[in-house]
Amino acid sequence: MADTDSDIARRILRDSEAEQADRANFDALWEETRRRIVPSAARFQGRDTPGERRTEWQFDSMAVLAVERCAAVFSALNMPRSEKYQKIQATERSIRKFVEVRQWCENLRDDMFDMRYATASNFASQLTEVITSRVAFGNGAMMIEDNPGRPTNYKSLPLPYTWWREAENGKVNYMLRKLHYKPYQAIEKFGADVLPDTIKSAAVNKPNQEFIFWHMTAPNDSRNPRIRGPESMGFTSHYIAEAEKTLIQTGGYRVFPFAIARATTASNEKYGRGPAQTVLADIKMRNEMRKSILRSTNRMADPTLLVADDTALMPFSLRPGFRNRGYITEDGTKLAEQMKWEGDLNPAMVLDTQTGEVIKDAMLLRVFEMMLANPNMTATEVLERLKERAILLSPDGSKFMDEFGGAVTEREIDILAARGRITDMPEPLAQARGEIDVLPNGPLARAQRAEEATGFSRTLEQVVPLAQVNPKEMLRFKTSEIVPDLAEIHGMPARWLLTTEEFDELMQRMAEQEAQQTALTAAQPLATAAKDAAQARLFSQQSA
Repeated sequence: MADTDSDIARRILRDSEAEQADRANFDALWEETRRRIVPSAARFQGRDTPGERRTEWQFDSMAVLAVERCAAVFSALNMPRSEKYQKIQATERSIRKFVEVRQWCENLRDDMFDMRYATASNFASQLTEVITSRVAFGNGAMMIEDNPGRPTNYKSLPLPYTWWREAENGKVNYMLRKLHYKPYQAIEKFGADVLPDTIKSAAVNKPNQEFIFWHMTAPNDSRNPRIRGPESMGFTSHYIAEAEKTLIQTGGYRVFPFAIARATTASNEKYGRGPAQTVLADIKMRNEMRKSILRSTNRMADPTLLVADDTALMPFSLRPGFRNRGYITEDGTKLAEQMKWEGDLNPAMVLDTQTGEVIKDAMLLRVFEMMLANPNMTATEVLERLKERAILLSPDGSKFMDEFGGAVTEREIDILAARGRITDMPEPLAQARGEIDVLPNGPLARAQRAEEATGFSRTLEQVVPLAQVNPKEMLRFKTSEIVPDLAEIHGMPARWLLTTEEFDELMQRMAEQEAQQTALTAAQPLATAAKDAAQARLFSQQSA
């Protein structure tokens, strides 16, 4: 028997209690991180108060700036706004060489990026929040909402109010969100007709009162593709009002509408641990050292004074140029003097520098330092250095692009298909059942493949001198495969290359033109001989 609305509401509330209890240790860790690194983020323990002070735990801003710059570096290496950092290719290797297949895949990718970076989509700004959350807390989440008739909406989700579960294969397929809506926001989201009377009355009497709603998205275990509506979709969606335990809205999604960005995850954990957790001890230690350095520096700049315990002394002042009378006796004894500070700041400064270097390494801030240190490097040297960096950064970047980028792309392709914006497949791809793969193609991914292009260039440099002795050696190269592969490695659009049919037609026309030219060349001596014979006959006739 199907669950009633009350059963669904109670189950979601039970899930919320279980998920919050299960994540209590992570929330404590993330709250400790938030205080020192991202004080502007929402609290993991307790509730935020508008306008409250949030920097009382910070005595050093290096970690705060490092998180922002790390997010910028990570975004530039994996999802730069100015590049098409993903590529789509046919799963079947044998048809990838067809230019028409590559062009269809590129057109699909271009449609995805047009939707992703539309003016009202908000993807770029939300991506920054997701990556920042991943760097600071090891986790970030984004929701991709399909709004028929309007641009697709991308929304970063606050980690303190987001919980998820994994499927057996390790992929996230369950999402639970806690939403705080004011009455007018709830009416805008759901409509007044489905809301409880308490919320509708608060819209008039207490418009700033907040109400808690829960949104659960889970696999649809009773999916029926024959029925149109939420029952036919792969995932169910339920919104409930917490106080009234009332089901507000039921719907569904064809594919999972959330993209999760997780850093390193332990074998028994479903949440990641980011770079900030790796160096949290150094960040805390640097904060404590800065407190000590500030106190010591304050003592040196504003030292403690020792004065005689004598009520007859004149008032004492530290104002510049002020004359304190009566604080030296007739025999030269000082009745007030500075208390000597015997501390040494050098060890603390050395340790402060060392911890700063560790934080820089964890936050990827050394990725571009090589270029700043050696501004006169050649392009080849830069590529070699980037290849070295790619070896170190590729595991983390690959995980991000596979998990987060793959989920975003899957949702976007589903939306494009639902809107009828995907063109017919070329015949080779259709025969391969339309199976495609989505791969990263940003600067980091291309740096990993640059070795192939470099290897060809080096081989060609050594073969060219040999070809002068034996020109047939150049025939060993499969130029029909080399040229498209080089274009792909260097990021050149496939539309700039001729398709297989266009290239074959061009070769056929050139062969026909060459044959005609050969025939004309061969016929030229015959024509000359015929002309000479005709002139000879004419001359003999005139002589007779």
